[in-house]
Amino acid sequence: MATPESKPAMRATLNLTGVTVNAMALIAPGAFLWITYQVQAAQTFPGSQATTAMDMWTGIVFALILAFLTAISYSQLARIYPEAGTGSCYYFAEKAFVDKEEKSHHRWARLAKIVTGWAAHLFYWVYPGVMVSFMAILITYIAGAFGLTIDTVGQILIAVVFAVAVGFIAYRGVNGSTLTALMINVIQLTALVGFSVLAIAYRVLNPQHASFVFPSASSVVLPHSLPGVLFQATIAILILVGFESCTAFGAEAVNPKRDIPRAVILALVIQGLLAYLFEYFAANFAIADTLTGKASDGSVIKGLDAAAASSAPIGDMIRLIGDSMLGGIGFGLMIVIAITVALAILGTTLSAMNTGVRITFAMAQDAEMPEPLGMLHGDYATPHVAVWVMVAVSAIIGAVGTLSV
Repeated sequence: MATPESKPAMRATLNLTGVTVNAMALIAPGAFLWITYQVQAAQTFPGSQATTAMDMWTGIVFALILAFLTAISYSQLARIYPEAGTGSCYYFAEKAFVDKEEKSHHRWARLAKIVTGWAAHLFYWVYPGVMVSFMAILITYIAGAFGLTIDTVGQILIAVVFAVAVGFIAYRGVNGSTLTALMINVIQLTALVGFSVLAIAYRVLNPQHASFVFPSASSVVLPHSLPGVLFQATIAILILVGFESCTAFGAEAVNPKRDIPRAVILALVIQGLLAYLFEYFAANFAIADTLTGKASDGSVIKGLDAAAASSAPIGDMIRLIGDSMLGGIGFGLMIVIAITVALAILGTTLSAMNTGVRITFAMAQDAEMPEPLGMLHGDYATPHVAVWVMVAVSAIIGAVGTLSV
């Protein structure tokens, strides 16, 4: 007598390292130092031309405090509800009301989970498209360094191809995604340490040959004004999101009750507390009047003003340091670092896509999303329909992003 075929189910294969590196890939300090430094350098107080950039490092510290409070909350929720599976915040929001002794609270459970689930979609389904656009812009920048011009159609094509490539990795399963994330994390952290050491050495070896923006190391790490710290934190908080993403891998973790809570904290400690604070200290410690650029009126600007006006101030700094300290290899060094940034963008896009489709899968299982989005691939055990839908959405957002540059 024939037995009915069992439905595909997600496979528990991830250990603590696997869960952690997936969350680390989403934070991606290697990508965001390159991407956001210009925005942070350009930020001014409202209604004023006075810069808040002197509080860049302390703004990150303030944002980290908020992030750790959130991380602790997610860690505790993951420990209490190891059965959350792919639901993450969507599942936690429902449980916050269902587990109340007071029955009157239960009626708010469905509303809470729907609002939270769609809020998660607003981030995890838009974020990959933004990163797809950044990848097209970065490749255009690298090509431009070699004198090559990529027009708008070419940038759109890059965005589409990149979205499909990331989708293919996600489609093939979480183990392949984890291996990719692990390699990217190792590469970007190695590159960050190398850049940071060179930047600090540049400052130490050139005390008399440049006028540095920050007069001392303590000037980098001490607050200059409370409003400046708060304004910088509004940008810094955006580069820290993602540590909680591993809670969506509960169904694929071998020991979710133990490993998911640890991974949430570990990802933030490694990428946020260590990598971000080290690299931003080094970049700010080294920035000086030797970094030059041109204002919109053609006048020469220096230091933070030059960083604010540049399309890639970290690339400019790397080139300057390489030419000054390493026998004129600044251009080659800048290209190498730019490639590691591209890899970091790949990692963060892949991690966000994997997280987003798993929350979508959880909602589809509850009939809160279209049923096809809750289908698992028979061989790879991935929500493959959701993956390819997200690929299409990411390609569209990425293409639109290239048009607005």
